[in-house]
Amino acid sequence: MDEKIIFDELNGEEPNNQVHIDRMLYKVGKLEREIEKIEDSIIESKEFYERRIDAIKKQIHARELMMESYAMSQLENGIKTTKLPNGTLRIVNRVKKTLPDDDILLKYSYANSIATKVVKKPDKKSIFEYIKETGDVPDGYDETDVVSFSFKTNKTN
Repeated sequence: MDEKIIFDELNGEEPNNQVHIDRMLYKVGKLEREIEKIEDSIIESKEFYERRIDAIKKQIHARELMMESYAMSQLENGIKTTKLPNGTLRIVNRVKKTLPDDDILLKYSYANSIATKVVKKPDKKSIFEYIKETGDVPDGYDETDVVSFSFKTNKTN
C-alpha cells in the first residue's frame, strides 16, 4: 500500500498534536459505532433466518414422523427397507451401549485386571509459582518483554 492515506478528520494535515489525535479518536469511535450498527443488522438478519430454518425443520419433522409410521407398518410385514424414487426408508435395530462414569469404570477395570490409561500433564500455574518463589527455571524457559499499543474510544452519540 504505497499510496498516502488522507484522513478526512484532519483536512489533509499530518497528525502532529493532541488536537489531531483527538480528532482521530473521534473518527475511530464513529467508525466503531458504524461497525456495531452493521453487526446489529447481521444479528437481526441471522435471527430471521434462524427462525425460518426452525419453521422448515418443523415441517421436515412432521413429515419424518409420518414416514416413520409408514416404515414401521412395513416392518410388520417383514420389510426393513423401502426404496422409492426420491429416497429410501430404513428401519435398523441396534443396541445402544451406555457406560457409567469414569470412577465406576476405573474400579471395575482394576477389579477385573482391564487395562487403563493414565494421562499426565504439567500444572503450568504451579510451575510459574515455583519459578517466582525460587528463581529456578526449566530448560527451554524464556521470558520476553512485550510492548503493545491499545486505544479506547469514548461512547458518544
